Amino acid sequence: MQTRYSRQGLAVIGASVDESGPQPVRRFADKLGVKFTIAMANDDVIDAYGPIRSIPTTIFINRKGT
Repeated sequence: MQTRYSRQGLAVIGASVDESGPQPVRRFADKLGVKFTIAMANDDVIDAYGPIRSIPTTIFINRKGT
């Protein structure tokens, strides 16, 4: 989706809830060939966009951030 719709303004951002830190997440993403940004989600992110009941979870956020 990132590649297909980026010209129309779509940005795909993955948020990892992995507690082992960014390095294992980066290695995993590199192994899979992930082409979008992955951020580490802390409790504030989870609270703002949760509740996250299962992993993976998809959340759509518009340009206004809502």
